[in-house]
Amino acid sequence: MSRNSLFLGAFLHDIGKCLMRATGERKPHSQVGAEFLDKLPLKTAFPKESVECVKMHHSASEIKENSLANLVILADRLSAGADRREKDSELEELDKGINLYRPMQSIFNNLNDNKENKHFYQTTLSKDGFDFKDIPTPCDLKTDIDKNFYVEVKKKIEDNFKNENLFLLKNANSLISLLQGLWAYIPSSTNGRETQDISLFDHSKTTAAFAMCLFDYFESINEINWKSKVNAFDDFSKETCFVIASFDISGIQNFIYKTATKDALKRLRAKSVFLELFCENLSDSILDNLKLNRVNLIYSGGGHSYFLLPNTENAKNKFCDCIKQANDYLLETFDIDLFLGSGVVECSGEDLQTNYSEIISKLTEVLEKSKNTRFNAEILKTLNKSKNTRFNAEILKTLNNREQTQNEKECPHCGSIDDCENCSNFAEISKELVKEENKFFTVCHSREGGNIESQNKPFFSLPNKEYIFACTKENALQLIKNNRNKDLVRIYAKNDFFVGENLSTAILMCDSIAKNKKGDQLSTDEIANGAKGIERIAVARGDVDKLGKTFRDGFPKGKRTISRFASLSNQLSLFFKYYIRFVYKECGSSLRWCNPKQSKECSSGNFLLSVIYSGGDDFFVVGTLEDVVIFMNLLTDKFKEFTQGKLTLSAGVGIFAPNYPMLKVADFVDDLEKAAKNNERDSICLFEEQYAVKWDAFKELWKNKLPFFEKHFGGNNDNAFKGKAFLYRIMTYLKCTEKGNLKKFVLPKICYILGRMHDIFENENEYKELSDSVLKAAENSEERKKFLIGLQLFIYLSRGRENTDGV
Repeated sequence: MSRNSLFLGAFLHDIGKCLMRATGERKPHSQVGAEFLDKLPLKTAFPKESVECVKMHHSASEIKENSLANLVILADRLSAGADRREKDSELEELDKGINLYRPMQSIFNNLNDNKENKHFYQTTLSKDGFDFKDIPTPCDLKTDIDKNFYVEVKKKIEDNFKNENLFLLKNANSLISLLQGLWAYIPSSTNGRETQDISLFDHSKTTAAFAMCLFDYFESINEINWKSKVNAFDDFSKETCFVIASFDISGIQNFIYKTATKDALKRLRAKSVFLELFCENLSDSILDNLKLNRVNLIYSGGGHSYFLLPNTENAKNKFCDCIKQANDYLLETFDIDLFLGSGVVECSGEDLQTNYSEIISKLTEVLEKSKNTRFNAEILKTLNKSKNTRFNAEILKTLNNREQTQNEKECPHCGSIDDCENCSNFAEISKELVKEENKFFTVCHSREGGNIESQNKPFFSLPNKEYIFACTKENALQLIKNNRNKDLVRIYAKNDFFVGENLSTAILMCDSIAKNKKGDQLSTDEIANGAKGIERIAVARGDVDKLGKTFRDGFPKGKRTISRFASLSNQLSLFFKYYIRFVYKECGSSLRWCNPKQSKECSSGNFLLSVIYSGGDDFFVVGTLEDVVIFMNLLTDKFKEFTQGKLTLSAGVGIFAPNYPMLKVADFVDDLEKAAKNNERDSICLFEEQYAVKWDAFKELWKNKLPFFEKHFGGNNDNAFKGKAFLYRIMTYLKCTEKGNLKKFVLPKICYILGRMHDIFENENEYKELSDSVLKAAENSEERKKFLIGLQLFIYLSRGRENTDGV
């Protein structure tokens, strides 16, 4: 029996739901789907076994004991789990009162004690004919999905399904990518008695994942009577047929941010892209070794991946072998900077239906143990023999005799004294990453990049002597066409649900960076030179608050299914990898301030901010202070709207000289982010650890406090009291009031200065507004914190360039 037939039958088992919503047919979706697939205009007929899986996946009594349809029935029940109250409601679409066009509910409706009932507007992720202009956010939607929307989706399916190569097992990931683009916001169930927060894509994906695992599991125990498992489903669901496997990279921060100042942003960006592609490619390599595909990848992002695999010795051993090969590569290439922690947890179908959060908790413990025991005897032996490591005896001897080896230079980016090819490649490939036309990444066996037109292109090296290149769509298609020597391994399409041979998946990636008119990424010097006020860069990093607790306890009991957790993970990944680009675009759509010195390089309206990294649940951005604050304010607003206020962000923002070492920058803003989380989370911390406030308070400060300072101290007022000198004196005194024993000495000085200012103000109300604000800040710690944050923001944004040393 064919693995491919099983995959197609399981993944497409509910295709009839989408089709009947387009046609309005009032008959079982299994019949609609089977008839559609059986009548496809192909040279070779669609596999009969697959058609049977689609047609009979609700008809257990009518199929043979060894039919693949039995596996789809089991997988469908496991995938639906507690989400489906009527497990075999084959005629649910025909029941009186069932509305086929119900919109999809938000996954956040049931998260963290939420009781809302919000929905998504009809939309798709696919840009081919279904482009959208903004982030799909849950809303109080009263209208159903338009039937014509399903008609358009059906047409896209028909057009793509004419290509029979799409149904070959080697192109399974291309089929997955296509339907992800089309089905991500289509509900799996439209039965009003069931929850509609699982998309048709997520349900189809997990069903296929379960089916492929069951095929291998039953084969390993020589079980051929699959129908008996269907008939005794409750007993079967307690068998430990599955494992959840995961890998997680440690050392990411040190690896990314350890670089020389020159071209720092380009190298940071290149390194973050490398890690993302490394993880995606490793995930595909693991799945290829197990003869599986991306339906079995539950989640990938932020340096870690989760897989649903069969509980067989072969699967567990091959997973461990792939991790070992990857760690050997990381050790040889990057010394001890990066390491893959990994682990597996055995589980039953019942566990995955009801206790998925507990499985993840166990897996987290296994991953931590793996990381804490990385330096075992074998690794230490390898380190002592290695010529590349910075810490073995040979290298230490060389360093101690530096006078005799003056021709050797230490790499300014990683510290190696050897020829650092990878650091050189990071610098070179950064130029390719910013090119708008380079929408594809190709993985090849050779450094020539599969003999495409442009040889000797910069590349990222990968395990198993593979190399990855950034290229255009035309070059990728040419490489597919000329792949006679089998040099091509796989292709990734960036932010495009492209369908093609050898395509692995759509890589969703935030590629929003500040560029000059030549199309090059702006450096820290160029960003600082274009800043309003002080010539400095601002750096922000942040992540989602209490995400671990949310995954553990966020959903109520009875709704903690693998489908729901996969859906939540995918929604967060979509926001930080894909939708964040819309936040960036909205920030840059209005006219931006541009320093006259930069006018030749910076076009009017240019947004001087680069997203260095965004994925999983965190982000790191560099830009001017004004643009970073504008971006952060809008980002939190959009995230709150996207998650219905049930998840929050915390972030730290620092300001630095453009030549300040990035590793120290990252450490400093990391401390600021921790200070924000210590402020009961949902907060931002600016400049110093004591200046953490809630987002709402900061936005109010940005909206009102800055205009307040501009009103009283803006312009070129030379008066010692009403000019900048007054601000610095007030700031000094207010900081002193934070020390309780000095407060009684400082308050009289503040009152004295305010008294001296009275006669300067012609408007009594303006004077009262100023004095009341200052005195309130002196007396109340929270008001003082907000006053000082606003004051420093105003000084940084209004300060001239004549004397900026030491700030």
